[in-house]
Amino acid sequence: MTHGAAGTPSRRHLLLLAGGWLCAGAAGGLLGACSPPQGVTVTPTTATRAPGAPAISPITGPSGAIAPTAGPVVVSGTTRVRAAFVYAGSIKDHGRTNAHDDGRKALEQALGSNVETAYTENVPETAEAQPVFEDYARKGYAVIYGASYGFMDAMLQVASSSPDVKFEHCSGFKVAPNLATYNAAQEEPRYVSGTLAGKLTRTSTLGFVGSFPIPEVLRSLNAFAAGVQSTNPAATLLTLWIGTWLDPVQEKAAAESLLDLNADVLTGATGSPALAQSAAARGKFVVGADYDQSAYAPQAVVQSDRFVWGAHYINSVKSILDGTWQPVQRYYHLKDGLVEATPPADLVPADVAAAATGVATQIRTGALNIWSGPLTDNHGNVKAPSGATLGDFLDPAITPAPGQTRDDAYVQSAQMNWVLNNVVGDLPPS
Repeated sequence: MTHGAAGTPSRRHLLLLAGGWLCAGAAGGLLGACSPPQGVTVTPTTATRAPGAPAISPITGPSGAIAPTAGPVVVSGTTRVRAAFVYAGSIKDHGRTNAHDDGRKALEQALGSNVETAYTENVPETAEAQPVFEDYARKGYAVIYGASYGFMDAMLQVASSSPDVKFEHCSGFKVAPNLATYNAAQEEPRYVSGTLAGKLTRTSTLGFVGSFPIPEVLRSLNAFAAGVQSTNPAATLLTLWIGTWLDPVQEKAAAESLLDLNADVLTGATGSPALAQSAAARGKFVVGADYDQSAYAPQAVVQSDRFVWGAHYINSVKSILDGTWQPVQRYYHLKDGLVEATPPADLVPADVAAAATGVATQIRTGALNIWSGPLTDNHGNVKAPSGATLGDFLDPAITPAPGQTRDDAYVQSAQMNWVLNNVVGDLPPS
């Protein structure tokens, strides 16, 4: 879950569509359905290793690729790492925070008595976050993971005053001697599900419920739109922006508005299963976001684009145990296994499912670059002509982090401030 690189959006916005709606509400930055704790409560958990728990080798090389090994996890002596997790949402949001907490649980299972974890959920991405990080540092946690973009400056501040503690920030770009970053290219499975959705729509109208118009969300939106365009050039994608990561009431209202506008396949960048349930109630389709949401609407969810964070957390803690941890910036891809498109549901026609699976294989092997031109925004501006990719137009002032491509750097930067030409409407201000 993230907020904007240019600052926390000051208002909630819904993109005005023809026949649609525009809404401005309370100040952004808080989770609408998960009220901030009146006193942040740390919930410690001490794990025991499960029999036959999987072993995953340390991340190797600048690309962040993961190579599983056959042997057991090996650590020295009785060393134990205390690892804390700070979440902007609820661990039961059935979305992004849920995915991170599943990663925490995978860490416990893999390393057993060599790790102790704690977490705090529903932490606002405001100045209120800093005391949470300070408290964990003061209590002697060896590593603190901040699982949302909006924690970046608070983490940087606390890292500077706690040099003996390691910090890792999900989706940020600022680093320090004891602060690393990590993220995964959700745009790749989003493209896959877009190709599938383009073939499933009968109205050639799809809908996307957005949280905040920031690069992380826009690259998912544009990748989905590009996938749709590749299989259904006539289709359009309607967007509504609700200015929050998790608010089932607003998510449901936005979904119903898009369905009223003839959208028959929905997806989005919000946290609850409300989109899936709304689509199911109307007999329409949905692509789950951040988490496998098929259990909440099995008759509607055709595929889910999800994060699988366990391998990162396991390898991160192992690197602390063996003394190899470095303040690097990791950006995982489909081939690394930390982000994926789930297998298409049984309700998807076999030929459509096979085609989507084939696209995923092409991306994973490098045979397909989803950011290859021609790419044009919805104002007619060519972003990448045929024979070029977005990375060819990366701002010269931006240097890709080690292991990242120029395409990666482009879509993570403020240059991703536009939407593809099959997306209806302009972006709301942030």
